[in-house]
Amino acid sequence: MRLLERERKKDQWALRVAHYTPWLTYWWNTQKWFPACSVAEHTTDIISHQDKKLMLKLSKKMEYMAHVRQQEEFESTHRDLMIGFRTWEFDPMDLKNPFPNNEGSVHLWHGDEYAIMLVSLQRYIAQQLPWIIFVDIHLMTSSILSASFLSSIIPLFP
Repeated sequence: MRLLERERKKDQWALRVAHYTPWLTYWWNTQKWFPACSVAEHTTDIISHQDKKLMLKLSKKMEYMAHVRQQEEFESTHRDLMIGFRTWEFDPMDLKNPFPNNEGSVHLWHGDEYAIMLVSLQRYIAQQLPWIIFVDIHLMTSSILSASFLSSIIPLFP
């Protein structure tokens, strides 16, 4: 099964537009005839309960963020879609180990409930590139970055 088929239908279309016709990405996500990408619509149904609680807590501290988002909508969301899903000039699976003598590794941390980036895609990348150590955190979402316990568990991983 292709990874794109695991995405929501409306996101499948938006990602196809970003991949095949990147110059239409902004239009696709702002017009009203077809469903836009969940991220561009600021849809909360893709956000876990845990992340919603964190966002509520952070929103009290960052009331100005709506203005920042409005000014940078194209340069953030739409540009990310165009870059992330276009046809690249290289295959990420062909990346060489940046540690030629195996003196280091890249650690990729991912919460298994993070809905925006598929955990199966991250696992696949880590399986293909042996110098990437994939750390799958059970029942965690994007709030992993602000989790107070994170500093205590990172040293436990090689």
